[in-house]
Amino acid sequence: SPLEMPTGSIAEKIEIQTSDGETLVAIHAKAHEGCPTFLNFHGNAQHLRGMVSISNYYGSKGIGFLTPAYRGYSGSPGRPTESGVRIDGMAAFDFLESGGLAASDIIIRGFSLGSSVAIGVAAERDSTALILGAPFESGTRMGQEMMPVLPMSLIAGNAFRSDRLASKVNEPVLIIHGDSDRLIPAKHSADLAENFSQPVQRFVLEGYGHNNLLNAEFEQIVANFSAPFFPNCPSLQELAP
Repeated sequence: SPLEMPTGSIAEKIEIQTSDGETLVAIHAKAHEGCPTFLNFHGNAQHLRGMVSISNYYGSKGIGFLTPAYRGYSGSPGRPTESGVRIDGMAAFDFLESGGLAASDIIIRGFSLGSSVAIGVAAERDSTALILGAPFESGTRMGQEMMPVLPMSLIAGNAFRSDRLASKVNEPVLIIHGDSDRLIPAKHSADLAENFSQPVQRFVLEGYGHNNLLNAEFEQIVANFSAPFFPNCPSLQELAP
């Protein structure tokens, strides 16, 4: 069903064109001067409808938030493949740059499947930082462990080798994982962290699984990590202790 934005929403529904001719649906809240924009890549089971409240939460504080729906998700046309969703990720980054943002204005973040998309974008484009929620080490390993996180059209012939892309990332990395995650066990992100050449901060949240990881505690860690990069963003400083 088409995405309807609530009345009075700060975030807007927009469209992003990809290099191979797809038109993606996305939700975008613009940043105030001096504040970052989070380029957010959603998980396989997430719908754009679920991104409205967090987009407005950050948008109300003058902090930017952009979440594209990959092809085949949330009303974006097409069929998801690894190469396709990676093109979608690059299109979203390039959309922000074409709107006047510099690498120093952007923080890339992703959750679950979105973490793999985020790592791919960070491997190709410079930004301030990379934030990963419940990332898997590789799609190959997920397939071997028979984790039913990804649709078969994505797994078939695709490897999502985050472990190989990690070494190409030039920004500092934050990883957050739940110790009770049965879908993507926390060992995945411990092993993935070894592949980055840049500094990695990793937090394992006690008692959290996969589907309840994105909570107030998660966003608090994000704020604490992000604030030092943006001293001229008062609202972000206020969110951090």
